[in-house]
Amino acid sequence: MQRLEILQVLRAVAAIAVVFYHTFYALVLRGDGCWLCENESWRKSMIFGVDVFFVISGFIVSTVAERETSAVRFLLKRIWKIVPLYYAVTAIEYWWKLEAGITSSWEQVWKSLLFFRQPNGPVLIHGWTLVYEMWFYCILAVLLALGVRKLGWWGAAVMLLMGCYRWPLLILFAGGCLIGELAKRKEAPRWLGVVLLATGIGWWLGLSWQGASYPASFNWEKAFGNHLWRVERFGLPAILVVSGVVLPAWRKAKMPDWLVFLGDASYPIYICQQIGLVLGGGYLAMLGGLPYAFAVTALCVGIGVVVHLYWERPYGQAWRAFYYVRPLPTPGLRETPGASS
Repeated sequence: MQRLEILQVLRAVAAIAVVFYHTFYALVLRGDGCWLCENESWRKSMIFGVDVFFVISGFIVSTVAERETSAVRFLLKRIWKIVPLYYAVTAIEYWWKLEAGITSSWEQVWKSLLFFRQPNGPVLIHGWTLVYEMWFYCILAVLLALGVRKLGWWGAAVMLLMGCYRWPLLILFAGGCLIGELAKRKEAPRWLGVVLLATGIGWWLGLSWQGASYPASFNWEKAFGNHLWRVERFGLPAILVVSGVVLPAWRKAKMPDWLVFLGDASYPIYICQQIGLVLGGGYLAMLGGLPYAFAVTALCVGIGVVVHLYWERPYGQAWRAFYYVRPLPTPGLRETPGASS
């Protein structure tokens, strides 16, 4: 339980860091002058939160998947959690673009909804990360359907193979799977956790200080070079940070409840940030610099929290009620590893 709590705190920090990046990017587009606006390297380094998200997802989802007895149920649970909210915010973004005179082609729309990569990204630009998430879920579901045991090891192997072949960001999910397998074996001493955390954070800070930030382009046609560059520089620090949080025995590290709650709400905070950015750009435009960035970030977090309370939680309860009434068939029970996350 403590391990899950500290992971939730890390998810909360990662989500807020990504929202901060986008608020400062909005300031750059407005021409505001502040230190983080003018220092491109430090500003872009806040997208480090996305890399951390991918590693955490690899850890949690591969661990949870090993307890499933049905590949269909596993995949439906992930779709139930991810897709409805993504579709709703995509529809809002499509409408806003239409009102602004920006028309998305039908090809872009259906590829966005079905999680296909596109040259210019999906309708909701933040949804590009979900392309990789859904691939990860589908690969684990296939391994489950094949009755593969030791899902974490096999999942990591497939992710590494696909990552080295064409889609480098899958290497981050592989790192999360491997951390999950290591966490089942033995807990590391706290001093090792401190070393891993310090190394990962120090590495990230050093790269940011040197100006080794992310490329500006998110063009899918250039994604291989960009994302390989990204993984080489920030993938390993992200894996080290998550390892430092997960592997040691932080048994006495009780996490603040409000940070754990924000970790629970991290997906709505991330996917609904576009709503906060648009509303903030309209209603908080009189602010500038850091006040604007903090106010809009708070608005994005607030919207995510409301959606978590009144959308995500009820949907989770509806899923449990549905499965209790109409359980899905299980074509064969798998031996569940005695691991805890």
